[in-house]
Amino acid sequence: AVRGSCARGRQREEARFPVAPARAALPRDYADALGAIKQRIRDERLRVVLAANAAMVLLYWDIGRMILERQDRAGW
Repeated sequence: AVRGSCARGRQREEARFPVAPARAALPRDYADALGAIKQRIRDERLRVVLAANAAMVLLYWDIGRMILERQDRAGW
């Protein structure tokens, strides 16, 4: 056991853990594909935030309209 490390259960010397391939072993277009995926995620996150903001504005507008109607009708 390595001093200072945290492990639970029995440790096995023959245990192997996968390691990401070296950068040189990746396909040439890997960085471009990864960049395109990241851009799609950023774009979708922005679209979702804008849609949520628009929905909240409509909700608050509707609540304000409802309050004004009740004020007129019930004299709030």
